[in-house]
Amino acid sequence: MNRIVLSLILIMGIVNLYSQAEKQNPQLDKIDILHYDFDIKLSDKSDLIVVTARVSLKFKQNIQSFYLDLKNKEGEKGMIVSSAMQENEILNYRQENDKLYMTGNWKKEEEATIEIKYSGIPADGLVISKNKLGKRTFFGDNWPNRAHNWLSVVDHLSDKASVDFIVRAPQHYDVIANGVLVEKKKLDSGYNYYHYSTKDIPLATKVMVIGVADFDIKQYGEVYGIPISSWVFHPAPKGGLDDYLSAMEVMNYYIDSIGEYSYLKLANVQSKTRYGGMENAGNIFYYENSVNGKHQVEPLIAHEVAHQWFGNSATEKSWYDIWLSEGFATYLTDMYLEYKYGTERMKERMTTERAKVIRYNSRVSKPVIDTTVIDWNRLLNPNSYEKGAWFLHMLRNKIGKENFYKLLRTYYKKYRNSNATTGDFRAIAESVSGMRLENFFGQWLRKPGYPKLDIVWKIKDDILYVNVRQNNGVFDIDLPIRLSNFNRKKIDYHLSVKATDELFALLIDKEFSDQNTKFEVDPDIVVLQKSNVKHDSKFKIDIPLIENGVLLKEGDLLFQDLDCGGLCDAIESVTFGIDSAHFSHVGIVSKIKGDKVTVLEAMGYKVREVSLDDFLDRYKDRNGRPKVVVGRLKDDKFVKNALISLKKYIGKPYDDVFDINNDNYYCSELVYFAFKDNAGKNLFTLMPMSYKNSKTGKYFESWVDYFNKLNTSIPQGKLGINPGGISRSDKINILYKFGNPEGW
Repeated sequence: MNRIVLSLILIMGIVNLYSQAEKQNPQLDKIDILHYDFDIKLSDKSDLIVVTARVSLKFKQNIQSFYLDLKNKEGEKGMIVSSAMQENEILNYRQENDKLYMTGNWKKEEEATIEIKYSGIPADGLVISKNKLGKRTFFGDNWPNRAHNWLSVVDHLSDKASVDFIVRAPQHYDVIANGVLVEKKKLDSGYNYYHYSTKDIPLATKVMVIGVADFDIKQYGEVYGIPISSWVFHPAPKGGLDDYLSAMEVMNYYIDSIGEYSYLKLANVQSKTRYGGMENAGNIFYYENSVNGKHQVEPLIAHEVAHQWFGNSATEKSWYDIWLSEGFATYLTDMYLEYKYGTERMKERMTTERAKVIRYNSRVSKPVIDTTVIDWNRLLNPNSYEKGAWFLHMLRNKIGKENFYKLLRTYYKKYRNSNATTGDFRAIAESVSGMRLENFFGQWLRKPGYPKLDIVWKIKDDILYVNVRQNNGVFDIDLPIRLSNFNRKKIDYHLSVKATDELFALLIDKEFSDQNTKFEVDPDIVVLQKSNVKHDSKFKIDIPLIENGVLLKEGDLLFQDLDCGGLCDAIESVTFGIDSAHFSHVGIVSKIKGDKVTVLEAMGYKVREVSLDDFLDRYKDRNGRPKVVVGRLKDDKFVKNALISLKKYIGKPYDDVFDINNDNYYCSELVYFAFKDNAGKNLFTLMPMSYKNSKTGKYFESWVDYFNKLNTSIPQGKLGINPGGISRSDKINILYKFGNPEGW
């Protein structure tokens, strides 16, 4: 859906009172709609419609009553039911609170077809009006749940069903509807009879429509056997019938990129929809000024066609997950235009979309998945569209372009003609990428706002210093920066920003100096952020700060990602740290005197003390920073006794076999025995250890070789502890990272 006229809707006060909150429709637990068959008679004499509905359904439990959504008559508008029958048996029914209640005796798993006859003037949903040429038209416009104003349905996007439309209309009209035209014939009464059917393809009621007007029609041809057509108000302006022609190329791109098209045709229809475009399944309704013979609506076409895959076929299960529809359609439009016009077009669009997100979030503090909304039209905002698109853009950059296309194809294939949640999409993203993405999804979709950054930089002695402060909450971002000089030499770096205030130091080429260097943040437009960048050759460089200017403290835990080969890889394969970080070692800050900091650790052959500089200098990330993260006990009253206790372990042998009961010690075992509460209970918890590949169930070869050399059996299942597990403990806070460990 495109929001070109959304502001008009809100100004006019069109509020969807029917959808007060996203509550589970009780009918979803009782019945499953299998098929709708609507026989609708229209007239030029009045706005009255006469409908015979045949609703085929399956009962999920034994029940004596159920209801369908159908607007009551209030004043001159609404529907009056004249009969309800099942296999020629009259059913008791009543209309109340915009629902049609029916009573009977139905058994679990029973299937039935209920025939309902009703008539009335639609209060909404079927828009009966005149187009800009002054001619009478009828257009279904059901989003979000306005179908019940003219159709007897379960008006919720998660209950999909196939549908047949029979439309009886005066002979001067043309009729379009979901599905394919099964039959058209003249009736003796001066009416034409049109029968459209989706066959066995299910639709959500939000995209289940008819369109009736005097049209000029042009068949564009076929894409992968799918007929594409244009329906324009008669008389069409010169060139107007080709205003939707780009749908051919758009269809081809989406089928090639995502997968098979779900519907039997694609009709592009000039209409009276209140929206800029409405993605009705197999027949898109565009706003009436979209036709002018100038072919100016390619992005709108790309957006609405994208919905045929995401929103129509793979449909969000809840309105709160509308970004799965609108965010996807927005970003797929970006991808199509990138494919056709190049990467600069993508950069232009993402820059524009970022500005929209920032403007909106400067006055509204809401997450993308906003469970406080009670009027679904309020979800048609830059969070659902542009921020949803930006989330996908960042996800694409995080998991890689090839994996991203695989993700789209896999997600669509699994949920085609069905419904999905954000959690379903995340599960597939994690499966395809091999990454843990819970925090990534959480901070961008369930947390309001975006990163606001104050950045100060300078170059001194061939080192680039960058200080990054976050001013809008703390986000975890991989921030690209680019240096360029007068010789047109460029070099790119990535800053792994995770804390409120961080200092980065990067060794750079001697060609770059404080005077000749241009510093750019996010030059390729891949991060949703707003940054204020300042060059200051005099800004002070201190020992890395932790939180709110507090330095390292005695008792702090230093979690380290060691690159020691197969054994470290094996440790990291069977354990994981906070935010999926790979930690294979942990040390304890044991002594601080002035600027001299000592770390106690179990490494090599024994428990020993080393300087902080030596500890940090072991292994660096791609930016030249130590792969070390700082944790601190939430309750510091236990630290003093721990530091005293640690002294007795200095010189003890390293525990090669990871046995918690001997008098040898491995790194995290030291932490376990040192930190206890006042009652002498260990603060950290032992867990059964595993040395097996979780996917194959077999031991890692590196572990087999390791324990064979020690001439001992693998202690599979025995209690132990590891650095990753401690980093995830609720007893500590992660305060600072010197650099970026793998996996984080």
